[in-house]
Formats: sequence, structure tokens, C-alpha cells
Amino acid sequence: MKHAVKHRMLMLLWLAALGIPTARAQTGLSTQWFAQNTPGDSSNSEAEYYLPSQVSVNNGNVQLTAIAQTTGGYPYTSGRIVWSTFNFTYGEIEYRAKMAGGTGTWPAIWLLGYQCQPSAADILEASTCNWPAAGSNEIDLTEVKNGNFTGPWQNVINPAGSWNTCQPTVTDVTQNFHLYDFTWSTSALTWYIDGVQTCQVTDPSFIPSTAMYLIINVAVGGIGGGTVDPSTLPQSTYVDYVRVYSTPTYPPTGTLIFDDEFSPLSILPASLFFGTQLLATSSAASIVSVTNSTGSAATINSIAVAGANSGDFSVNPNCPMSPNTLASGSNCTLQVTFTPTAAGPRKSSINISDSSGNSLQTVILTGVGTALGVSPSSLNFSSPVGTPSASQPVTISNESGKAVSLYQIALGGADAGDFSLSNTSTCGSSLGPAANCMVGVIFTAGAAGSRSASLMISNNGGGSPQVVALAGTGTSAPAVTLSTAALVFGEQRVGSSSSAQTVVLTNRSSAPQAIGSVSMEDAAGEFFQTNTCGSSLAAYASCTIEVRFAPRAAGPRTTLMRVSSPGQPESLQLTLQGTGIGREPLPVPRDRSDE
Repeated sequence: MKHAVKHRMLMLLWLAALGIPTARAQTGLSTQWFAQNTPGDSSNSEAEYYLPSQVSVNNGNVQLTAIAQTTGGYPYTSGRIVWSTFNFTYGEIEYRAKMAGGTGTWPAIWLLGYQCQPSAADILEASTCNWPAAGSNEIDLTEVKNGNFTGPWQNVINPAGSWNTCQPTVTDVTQNFHLYDFTWSTSALTWYIDGVQTCQVTDPSFIPSTAMYLIINVAVGGIGGGTVDPSTLPQSTYVDYVRVYSTPTYPPTGTLIFDDEFSPLSILPASLFFGTQLLATSSAASIVSVTNSTGSAATINSIAVAGANSGDFSVNPNCPMSPNTLASGSNCTLQVTFTPTAAGPRKSSINISDSSGNSLQTVILTGVGTALGVSPSSLNFSSPVGTPSASQPVTISNESGKAVSLYQIALGGADAGDFSLSNTSTCGSSLGPAANCMVGVIFTAGAAGSRSASLMISNNGGGSPQVVALAGTGTSAPAVTLSTAALVFGEQRVGSSSSAQTVVLTNRSSAPQAIGSVSMEDAAGEFFQTNTCGSSLAAYASCTIEVRFAPRAAGPRTTLMRVSSPGQPESLQLTLQGTGIGREPLPVPRDRSDE
């Protein structure tokens, strides 16, 4: 909302001449707020006069009501509240509200720069405030203009007077309560409605760096309200609670630095996100805290899960229910779990009512169901710099009754180049019902120290992409290395021998290195090797090891070949894999009886 903000002491004298009291009214608000007693903004041609009598705390909400009543020469009377002393720089603000409707109203919940913060309830803005200017930026968190209910406006105005505007399509903000969140960091301003991001501004010229304070008002007429239809009044904005957190994260994770619930029950957090959960499995329980913040006992009438996907969420309340009461200053908890019944985003809410007649307080519940199970969720490696590790498997399973497309299995992250996918993967472009496949990951440190990346599995099974965290530690480069970490022989007839595959052993140091042994862990003797290495390898020299596979029985075979060097703390190892298949049929003997 645009605001003229040069109000001088003449305004106070004028108020006194009209006989309008300037003392703070008893509205039921805490001292954290001013319920204002002042004309509306004349520079916007607004038609309301703000009185504390139009602000009340009823049924657990603060209510600001616009009515068709002349006050101080203005044809309409309405309500406006502001923070009396509190302001903040960077963080997250969360509130639950239903905005005033009616033709010609202009309700808003918004932030203004600290230089404009009034020192008394009967001053519209501080007399020294210039708008717009540094220290008097404006951010409109939720604004409804001129009966246009296609969606609320979300705006920011910078010190130069430039606007950056969004209007999300949320059409029922004047009919129903919604959960609103706004995060303010040094790099972005981000708006959310019911857990969904609706607007973001990253242009540095629009991001304030000085403190701001909150204003909630219902203006009438003017450049934002337009022509007023008095028959649609009265109209009210209802606010269930306002909370401010110290860090600009959503969902909020910072310290709670401002909290006014307007209700006997304080319920935290206002939303829970369960992340991605495998179909038909239950998440760990998340906790919702319910606190009686009043001086007398409170009665909880009902706690229920509601919404489109209510069957996916369950709540176990450890709270006294009516006719029992929650004592003053006491708290109880709700344990909430998520068990998705279908893939994709799932959403519901917990509705909590109390005996004050409060409109339902709501905790928004969201999660994502997925058909794909991925195990393990993380892999850890350690290997010398430049030496490939043994391959570690990741199993992908389809827990649903229909095929899931695997669009891409890829590596990403800061050190993605230090990780690679082995050629032992069994995953294709699709994974059938109740099927599974395997992806092998190899770590080859590009530098000493900690290295990290992610294995990302893109699919249409919900919750895509699934992510496996990869961590590796590169140790000092060894003097002796192998040219590969694995040899795969494929299928080989039982009783026959494969052709040789070659691996190169290299001395990367400037001094000769002793070669202790080249050995197999193959008890069945189905893999065997020959080499040219001898007992010592000259500086920067290489030798070769030839490996063959001769299966004695059908089926997959896996073993390790180890190369020891007395100058290295650990032996080098090579993974060997192959599969034996059925014997060739023997030739049929010739019948020589007729010769």
C-alpha cells in the first residue's frame, strides 16, 4: 500500500479539536501492539478513520472490522494495528489469517521500514518518515485490492519507488484462513501460502537491509479499494497468530523472537513436512506442541486430521480432551506420522478447536509418497588419491504395483568428478512392479581430504529425484597403483577358460618398490592370474597382470585379487566378477557296427 507519511503535531491538535480520544484503548491486545486512533492515509484518498474500538480479540483471533459509520469527517470507520516497539532485520514471519472482503475494501498485512514506526497509537506514521526512502522500504505480505479476489497481491517497493509485484492465484483468501509465510534474507524475499512458494524477489535493489515493523489494517476506498459499496459492510480481517523467527528459513528453524497467538492455545510448529516416504511405510513421528498461554485452564474440544489426503497422516494426541482441561502454562504434545498411500505430493492438516469458540487452528501437513525404495541412503569411501575404490552397490526397488520409468541415474554435487558409476549396474530405463536393480558407485579421489557428491535417480515414481549422499576421503597417493578397480568377465561356459583380461601395476614413485604377493581370495580356484611383476618394480615402471576366469559350476562368481607391497600400509585390491553357464553338450559317439 502506498503511504503518505509526513504527519505533524497539527494532526494531534486536530484530533483533540474533534473530541476524539488519543489514549490507548482496551482492545484485548497485548502491549506488543498499538491499536491506532488516526485518520487513514489521505495521499491514497482513503475513506476510513481508524479507531481502537474496531479492533478486538474474539474467539482466539484478532479482528479488524470496517463499518459504514462516519468518524472525524470520514464516512467509514475501521481498524489498524502496528507493532508498538518490536521490529526485526532478516528472518521469517509466519501468520494465519482470513482477509476482509466486500466491494471497496483494501485490507493488507505488510512491513514498513523502522524509520516510519510510530511512537504512539494516534500517529499514522512517524513525523520524520519519508516514503519511499532508505529505512522506509515497504513489503506487502498479503494485500487484497478493490474487491479483486482472483488472488492476493505480494509486493515490494524499494527506496527509489520501483515496484516488484506478484499475484498468486489463491481465490478464497477472503473466505477461508490460510497459512502465510515470508522469508527475508540478504539475497532473497520469498512468499509462501499454505506451504507453496508463490513469489520470490532476488534483485538486490529491492532487498532491505534495515529493520522493519508489521502493520495490519483494513483500508476503505482510495486508490486501492476503489468505489465502496456500503451494503457489503461490515467486513473483517481475522488473524489467528503472528510469529517471527530469527533465521530466513522455511519451514522455520530459527529462534522464535516474536509470538502473539491471540488464542489460549499456542501451537508450534504451524506446519510439518515429512519429506519423501516409501509407499505403505510410516515415517518417524514428528512432534507438535500445544501450550496454554493464558492465566486459566483451557479446554481442547477436538483434534482431528482433515483434508484431501487425511488417510495418509495420523495423529496420536497426548493432550487432555474435554471435559478435562490443560492447566495454565502447561503444554502437551501431538505425535504425527506420515504413511503415504499414493505416489506424489500429499497434503492434509490437523484441526484443533478449544472451548473459547476459536475458529479452528490448523497445522499444515505435507509429504511426498514414492514408489521407489533406495538403499542405502548414503555411501562412504576411502581410497588413496588416484586409486579407484572397490564398487559399492545401491539397490533401487519398486514397491508399487506398476512399472516405474527411470529417466536418469546421474552424479552431481561439488566433487561429482571423483565418483563414477561402475559397469556392473543392472538398471535399465524401467523397473517393473516389485522388481529391483543395482547401481555400483566407485570413488577415485582427485585430491586428498574430504570429497562429496550425490547419486540422483530421476523417475516418475514420486519424490523424484531420489538422492544418495556420497562421501569419500582421499588419502595420500600410494607409490604403487592398479589401473582399474574391477574386471568383469561376463558369461563363461563351465569347464572352459576365458581369454585374459589385463590390469597394469605401476610404481609412481622415484624409488624401487618391493612387490610382496599377488593372490586370489577365490577358494574354488575359478579365477587365476599370471604376471610379469617379479619381486620388485623399478621407479616409474609398470608390469602387467593377466587374469582369466574358468568356472567350475553355473552361477555368478565374485572374488578379490590382492597385491601387497611392503612399502604401502594396505594391499591393493581388484574386484573380479563372472558368471558360469551350462556345459556344452558332449558329442554323440558314432555307431561303427556297420562298418
